[in-house]
Amino acid sequence: MKAPAGVLQTETLGLDEKPFDQALSPPYSATMTPPTTTMPPKTGAKPFIDAGIQPGISPEFQNRRGFLDACAQGVGMAGLAALSGETFGLRSLGADTVPKPAFGLPKRWSRELIRRGTDPLCGSEIWQLTSAAAISHNIYGEQLYCSADGTRIAFLRLSNTNVHDGPMELFVVDLNKRGVMRIGDAAFFLVAGNGLGNTLFYVRRDDKGAHPIMRVDFTTLEQTEVFRFGECPTPVSRGLLAVSPDERYCMILRRLGERRYGIERIDFRTGKWDLIHENDDIFNAHLQFSPAGGELMVQHNRGGLLDNQYNAVRSVGPKGATLYVIDQDGKNQRSLPIGTPHTTPVTGHECWIGKTGRVLLTTHGGKVYVAAPGDKKATLIARGNGYMHISASPDGKFYVVDDIKSGRLHIGCIATQRVLPLCDTQASGGYPQYTHTHPYITPGNHRVVFNSDRTGIAQVYTARIPPELLEKLQTA
Repeated sequence: MKAPAGVLQTETLGLDEKPFDQALSPPYSATMTPPTTTMPPKTGAKPFIDAGIQPGISPEFQNRRGFLDACAQGVGMAGLAALSGETFGLRSLGADTVPKPAFGLPKRWSRELIRRGTDPLCGSEIWQLTSAAAISHNIYGEQLYCSADGTRIAFLRLSNTNVHDGPMELFVVDLNKRGVMRIGDAAFFLVAGNGLGNTLFYVRRDDKGAHPIMRVDFTTLEQTEVFRFGECPTPVSRGLLAVSPDERYCMILRRLGERRYGIERIDFRTGKWDLIHENDDIFNAHLQFSPAGGELMVQHNRGGLLDNQYNAVRSVGPKGATLYVIDQDGKNQRSLPIGTPHTTPVTGHECWIGKTGRVLLTTHGGKVYVAAPGDKKATLIARGNGYMHISASPDGKFYVVDDIKSGRLHIGCIATQRVLPLCDTQASGGYPQYTHTHPYITPGNHRVVFNSDRTGIAQVYTARIPPELLEKLQTA
């Protein structure tokens, strides 16, 4: 059946669609490494499938798979021409003629998932979601880049090592289908999650060099253009987008001078944009809308400086970084009691705690704080050796934080202030951002999505959160 206009047509092609947690689970030992499997040697391998129909698989798919298998086995063009007549319904062609199949290759889910066994720290089941020989990363941990049910997860993939300027590609992994699908070319790091809205926004790079902002529906994978840069210049700052919960406004960062930066608000309904706020040293603003709506959090790297090529001369000055909040019209600036003189400087990792209006963050020294605009003092709720990247669960009850020094992930309960280990990611935590775990908790508190370069190439993983672990955390 032909897909509606604008919808990315997908086919499962016989993939098992059991729920992800009911996937085949061989008896692995309690380690992060799966056992070695020896495949039986192929005997009498044929370039095409047998004529018999396999149960549950359409003849069209069998023919398609046979064609792909033939290509993979290096069958010459003459061989394809000779064999294609009966198998694909094509007329016999000469050896010098390239045969064309009667059908096009569809977009489909490609299997990359690998079960990595059970981590001994708490019995968490680990899955490697990506395995292609390319840098894949889960975008960031401050926002949700997954569907409302947590079974589809977006990630970025780099086809080269030019991490800052791309080109990048946006993919989605489906945990039930256990496959990944390419969504489109991403211009830069300009991607926005939207909490529980079941949508994702990204700046696409089209064939003509234009940069539209696309809205992706996680359920249908339908893409809709909501704005196009042109008269409004494409932002040079490659920070993440921030989209309001009602999907009306999008915030981007614009450089106005050597140290001066501005926040521009794009109205998706009217197509207009305005400069609504400016300040010195907000070049690493980490713009985030409150899931409750109306407020925007801004990171302020006081005393920091970028050169004309956007290289960091210094990330912060003597006072270090802090945080403040503005309304979605750019007014009513309110500070949080974070950084000098209240606490040690924020590490640059913070997020809203659900719809509570409070903020969760880490500061230098491995401290975890909770604060809100107007508070006189932040509340210290945890301390670890190297706590850094942090993200609250969508319901505002729990959080995940990594130890940048060891790569270990921990789950904490905000109410009881208890923290317990989840798993060892084996991420190196080096200078490249894709070596950082950037973890976040999916809706329903079922899994943590994280990065790891444990294989030598950055890939995306999930760790299942055992329900008994959450029960322990909620026990005072």
